[in-house]
Amino acid sequence: MHKVVRTVGFAASRISVAAAVVVMVIVLVGAVILYTRYHERRLNEGAVDAPAAPSVAWGEEAPPRTGRFEASLSFTDLAVSHELVQDIVWDDGWFFQDSETYDPELARACSVIAALAYSESGYYQQGSSQPAYMEQALAELGFTDVSTDSYQYRSEVVDEALSLVTDESDGAAYAVATKRIEPDSGSAQVGAAAAAGSDGAGAESASGDSTASLSGAASSSEAAAEGSVAETRAKTIVLVSIRGSYGSEWLSNLAVLGEDGSRSASDSAASGASSSSVDTAPSDDGHPGYTEAAREVREAVDARIRSAHAAGDDVEVLLVGHSRGGAIANLVAASALDDLAAVRDGSAPQSLPSLRAGDRVRAYTFASPGTTTAPDAGDARYGSIFNIVNPADIMVSLPPSSWGYTRYGRDIELPSVHDADFGARFDAMDAAFESMMGIPCIYNPDNELSIDAALGDLSGQVGSAEELKTPAGVIALLSACMARIDPVAVLQGHYPSVYIAWMTSLEAETAWA
Repeated sequence: MHKVVRTVGFAASRISVAAAVVVMVIVLVGAVILYTRYHERRLNEGAVDAPAAPSVAWGEEAPPRTGRFEASLSFTDLAVSHELVQDIVWDDGWFFQDSETYDPELARACSVIAALAYSESGYYQQGSSQPAYMEQALAELGFTDVSTDSYQYRSEVVDEALSLVTDESDGAAYAVATKRIEPDSGSAQVGAAAAAGSDGAGAESASGDSTASLSGAASSSEAAAEGSVAETRAKTIVLVSIRGSYGSEWLSNLAVLGEDGSRSASDSAASGASSSSVDTAPSDDGHPGYTEAAREVREAVDARIRSAHAAGDDVEVLLVGHSRGGAIANLVAASALDDLAAVRDGSAPQSLPSLRAGDRVRAYTFASPGTTTAPDAGDARYGSIFNIVNPADIMVSLPPSSWGYTRYGRDIELPSVHDADFGARFDAMDAAFESMMGIPCIYNPDNELSIDAALGDLSGQVGSAEELKTPAGVIALLSACMARIDPVAVLQGHYPSVYIAWMTSLEAETAWA
């Protein structure tokens, strides 16, 4: 018996040693891979090359790439494994209208362009045969000088793992492109926004409600002064599409507190400081997990603006993004609008790097989390930022508003289960989703109720972001989520395809014509 026990014990010890050796080898190999990749990144080696500019062959009967036209854009989505195609309208005339008027056609086009920011990632993975979706789509829309270089070292599994080690998960991948347009481009009537009705989401004052329903957002309460008069100069559109959370970037969404353990907004909010300084950096009131990426994007935008100015053009910057990409777009747009306001009122320093008085900035964001605690985030200055939010999407309610978080600009809410006509609207959205995806709609709108309940529980037990770092705060967060929310089901309302389907169905309504 002793012999058997001794034999078993010896075998067990050998297995333990073997397992330990295997683990050590795996760790060592992983360390070597990460070390090698680290040096490749520093030497700018080992990345997938950026794609060449696509050569789009347009026949004699093909639609023009200027003015108003239709385009078919291909992209991918998390909900299905096959390629998707959406036919959208593009109109260069949009950019000679009031930038503070919500445009449902432009919103729908932007929702697809925001989804393309995810699709582009596949091209930048070694050995992938996936096409460069972003380059192809923007070429279809007449854009040139498309750059997606930021996807390099941000789309491979090894790079995501390395970012965890080097604490570089706060960056973002994005595409930037330009298009020069003339004032007679498109069929949209310049200045029509000034004559639009007053039922919808127009420029809001600081004391006004910065949230609008999509049932009336097609018209404007009052057009901005610079948008109500026909523009006569050519301009360059600088389009930026920012990818949402990807790999290790998810961690930056959780960085509600700064490195000192407090919200970065606390000092400036308490002192009544303005929300943004006049420079290329976003506000100190911004969500710490997004501000670093916003600075990088702003620098890329500024370079394009300077080039357009050198050619004698005014500029309109259009920023789009979904989820974290929408949050970054929100911060970049707010920063640029602050600078633009300073330029126009003469308070900008000579060192201001890019914007001038004739330029404009607008943003269409989708599923953006809260980005700022700035008390003036709803000011009229940010009236050209439109944040489309699904009430059945938990991400748009995080961090909770009870902690002081909001978004710059105006929130445009998708239909809610509390709306009297929700059933008919959801049926139309479901049909649009199935037509696009080939499957029935994946999300349950009733999740809005469980999300509201969970957020109510959380806000009642955790009064601030600072409390979240305490054991009681963590327990309250986990209990609220576990008791109220199915994490898989609730995230389905966050998918880009859900937002595209809503944009498609709402665009078809009579009120959106």
